[in-house]
Amino acid sequence: MNLLEVKDLEVRDYKHGKALVEHISFQIKPDNCLAIIGESGSGKSVSCKAIMGINPSGLLSRGSIMFKGEELINKDTRDLRKLRGKSLSMIMQNAMSAFDPSCTIGTFLYEVLQEHLGLNKKDSYRMTAGIFETLMLKDPEDIAKKYPHQLSGGMLQRVMIALSIALKPDLIIADEPTTALDSITQFELIKQMIRIRKETGISLIFISHDLGLVKTLADDIVVMKQGRIVESGSAADIFRGPKSEYAKYLVGTRMALGNKFRTIMREAV
Repeated sequence: MNLLEVKDLEVRDYKHGKALVEHISFQIKPDNCLAIIGESGSGKSVSCKAIMGINPSGLLSRGSIMFKGEELINKDTRDLRKLRGKSLSMIMQNAMSAFDPSCTIGTFLYEVLQEHLGLNKKDSYRMTAGIFETLMLKDPEDIAKKYPHQLSGGMLQRVMIALSIALKPDLIIADEPTTALDSITQFELIKQMIRIRKETGISLIFISHDLGLVKTLADDIVVMKQGRIVESGSAADIFRGPKSEYAKYLVGTRMALGNKFRTIMREAV
């Protein structure tokens, strides 16, 4: 049984009469990683926000989104809120906008963990401190005392990732989660995500422009362009022999960049 099934999903901006996502379908199995790739504006983030039910009110979704056999389209907001975090979690692309600027990081973490897991302050601190360490976030006590504006974008991104992992949902949607991180931290994060997936069986939807990370993480890939799916299949098949011209372009560009880098490194040595 699929964990998530998206069928004939359309997301339309009714104010401007424009379809941002047009009749897309995909699914993800338990303990599986699905990567969604494509150019900016192709509908990747809008589609995933439709799954979470967090698109702006002017964007209306039609079709079907079945999560663990439960329809999410037009689901009551209160019921959706119960699913978010504990069963469905999303790592947003812009960490700076994900935190309440009036709350310290510690207050935010405690409120979320208390709401979804029923933890007290002591237990919530102990849980997040351990995850902070795996993501190279030192001095968790100091971080907890700070307000969002006192931390860098990369630091906030790691805090958000740590919180998503702590909640142990069935599915994490990661929207460009490594954008604000340096290369070394990206590498450590991906290692930890692979380890956590193996240990917990969490499924992952991974949105990224970095096909190197996609190749490392993904079991299956959906390729989007201008609000439509132009190709889908196993990661191995798409990297080995993409069929659509757009997928060929994406994979070919990555290969060309990789070959250029290896040439430069050989010449430097």
